[in-house]
Amino acid sequence: ITFDGSIAIPGGEFENHKVDFDYLNLRYSFIQGFEVALTSYTLKNYSLHAKYSFFRIEPTKTYFSIGIDDITYTKNVSPVGDRTDSTGMWDDDYSYNRKPAELGSVYLVFSSSLLNMGYGTLGIGRGRFIGYGPRSDLFHIELPDTLGNFDFGIFFSYYYKYNNLETGIEFDGRDFNLGVVYHLPVFPVDIGISLVKLEHFFDTPRQWNPRFAFGITYNQKIEMKKYNNYTFLLRDKKGEPVTAYLTITDELGNTIVSENVSGEKKLKTEFKGNVMINVKSDKFEEYNEKIELQGPQMEKVITLEPYIAEGQLVIKIFDLQEPSKTLTGIVTIKDKDGNVVVQEDVSGERSFVLKQGEYNVEVKPRNKNIYDWFGKTKIVRKELTKLDVGLVKKEFKLVLTNIEFDLGKATIKPEYYKNIDEMANSIKLAIESNPVLLIEIQGHTDSQGSDSYNLKLSQARAESVKEYLVKNHGIDPQRLIARGYGETKPVAPNTTKEGRAKNRRVEFVILQK
Repeated sequence: ITFDGSIAIPGGEFENHKVDFDYLNLRYSFIQGFEVALTSYTLKNYSLHAKYSFFRIEPTKTYFSIGIDDITYTKNVSPVGDRTDSTGMWDDDYSYNRKPAELGSVYLVFSSSLLNMGYGTLGIGRGRFIGYGPRSDLFHIELPDTLGNFDFGIFFSYYYKYNNLETGIEFDGRDFNLGVVYHLPVFPVDIGISLVKLEHFFDTPRQWNPRFAFGITYNQKIEMKKYNNYTFLLRDKKGEPVTAYLTITDELGNTIVSENVSGEKKLKTEFKGNVMINVKSDKFEEYNEKIELQGPQMEKVITLEPYIAEGQLVIKIFDLQEPSKTLTGIVTIKDKDGNVVVQEDVSGERSFVLKQGEYNVEVKPRNKNIYDWFGKTKIVRKELTKLDVGLVKKEFKLVLTNIEFDLGKATIKPEYYKNIDEMANSIKLAIESNPVLLIEIQGHTDSQGSDSYNLKLSQARAESVKEYLVKNHGIDPQRLIARGYGETKPVAPNTTKEGRAKNRRVEFVILQK
């Protein structure tokens, strides 16, 4: 917004309009490079202007501009150049020769910075850019018999800015002007003063007055909001629209969208950048993706996978003593409420699809001489769970004869620890494969000594082996039973040295709870 006025400098023959408020100008740029302006001379007299800058070269700020002044007006005032009487504060003056009509003052101007030495413009135009006073013929191209309507005049300017102070000279085909503008550092206001029509200082005799002009301009930059249009399409694997809850957040966690969407969501926003998309539905798998929203137009298709509530259970039934040998049994699977969900005859290996949750599993071997198997398993949806069922025969035992204790004591000799370690692996496998099995550690002696002494000694030695398995192999003590049998269960005659050595032994017998 600019308000402009001037005061005549005394000395000319004609001193009318000593003080003159020239115009009020409103200028607005709503597209980069394009500018429109409205100049009001009085409340009833105005003119419209337009300018477009193109072919911009950065950072020198070099560009061409094309424009037109005085596009339209009401009843003309004297600056318009009409031959009719004007209204308002101005008196018409017809003393200048070849005064062209100013309606449609088209111009083309070249502007550029000058190597950090200022800023200059050079242009040509018709209408108000054509001089019609003394010496003006030097600065325009005349076309005969047109009353100047299609003549073109030359104009130029030069400006130099230092901090907030800017100086400039202008010549527009009629007038030569010199001025200074101060840009206020705090407010967007410019204050200017200038000497205009300086050419009249050189008139002899001087008829017209140069003028001292002043103006004040308020510049306000209004940022136009630039909206981006995004479309989010929710589809199933067949491409059909689906309904789901859509949440979109920025990188700081601020919510952009959070609502139930039926197939399509259109979003108009200034936002551009990375976002996290989350889609939830009872019928589809949860969807998460990080994407970058790029305007001004963008479409994102979100394909949802069907919700999978089940997981897979693979059961393998085998002989614990011969792991490569598969066995047959009836598999019964119950949920946590005791409801039977699976009961099938399985030979070797079988796969089952179960809903997520915890289950009790029972395996009844076809061979009655094999212990039943009981266990638990947990199914996680979309995951594979393996359950190895190692079955053992009833009265299955492991015999450890290559073990010695200190004479008359229950202390295991250290050199025999490795023999117990070998047995421990089989014991752990049996316990881990079947949670209802127990291991009885049986201690046996030869017949030397009294029955009561041998019974106590065998019990102590069984306890010693149990303690070693718990301490060194981490076996649950609740799954181990230590029991001494003394000399009551010989496997060889006690009459020979070899027989007595066989009877001094430790056996591991598998029992069922």
